Amino acid sequence: MTETDKTDEKRKRKRAQQREWARKKRAVDPERFREAYRRWLAANPEKAREATRRWQAANPDKALANEVLRREQNREKLAADAAARRKADPEKYREAARKYRAEHREELAAAAAARRRADPEKYREAVRRYRAENKEKLAEQRRVRRAAKKAE
Repeated sequence: MTETDKTDEKRKRKRAQQREWARKKRAVDPERFREAYRRWLAANPEKAREATRRWQAANPDKALANEVLRREQNREKLAADAAARRKADPEKYREAARKYRAEHREELAAAAAARRRADPEKYREAVRRYRAENKEKLAEQRRVRRAAKKAE
């Protein structure tokens, strides 16, 4: 064995020993190791981004699933925030909704008509159900209209 081979061998053994020591250290308290790693990543954002890119390249399906999950959670968070704002000042948001409906009346009517045309039976059933549930109220409205017409 030449001198360079000996030093290479010694270096490999030393690195293996260090790896083994680090593995044992992590095994003793994995949560402490994770916390230290998180601190290191926070201190080295560029290396953290690079590690993320490498992981995403190595695991494209998991990366996509994580991205979808992150977007879904973000959407839920935004919806919850919006609901909290509406709950805090409901009159402001009712007024905004009324204003929007007034400004976009034709577009909203066209969209509703398109939905009705897409599945007419669904809407016929909804009308039947509404008429059955509100029979007395509708009859009273008809009586009031007839009386108003006779009064003219």
